[in-house]
This record gives sequence, structure tokens and C-alpha cells, in this order.
Amino acid sequence: MEHASERVVAATEPASDLPRLVELVEDNGWAYETSDDEVSVTMPTERSADLYRVTAAAGLILRMLNPEADTLETVFLRLTGATDTELSEERRAQRHGDGG
Repeated sequence: MEHASERVVAATEPASDLPRLVELVEDNGWAYETSDDEVSVTMPTERSADLYRVTAAAGLILRMLNPEADTLETVFLRLTGATDTELSEERRAQRHGDGG
């Protein structure tokens, strides 16, 4: 699990405050991605309170603050680049010759 990543997903209320949240994340030097009306901040899950404190100090209201960590399956897929189904099909093809 050394390849697992952790993040804290946050969303503002109202959603129109999302740019202010992104600005705060950038000001703190945290890596992030946005998707729809959420910001996924790359940080250890136990530091989610840090993100909460920064947003509260700026007067932002969060409707969601969700610490997340990769599952073993997610890490496996990232390392292999394949799903279980794809790997199973590859093994079947190897057993039956040249892939056909």
C-alpha cells in the first residue's frame, strides 16, 4: 500500500464559492484537482482538519469534507494498468496459444 494516495474532497455551500476554495488550497501549496463542484486535495486524510480550519478562517462554509484513501484494488489497477477481467483474458489467451 506504499503506492496508495490519500486526499480530502471538499465542496462549498454555495457551490459558487468553489473558486475561493481553490484559491485557499493554492495559497497553502496543496496539490489538487477539481471535478464539477468539488475539490480533491492531495493530503493525508488525518490532515483534513487543516483544510477545514483554513476554509473556516476564510468564512467559507463546506457542505462536504470527505477524507479518502485508495483501496487495495485501486492501487493494484494503477500498478498493473489492467482490470481483473483484462488480466483474466490475458491469462486465458496465454494458455491457448498466441492470443487467439
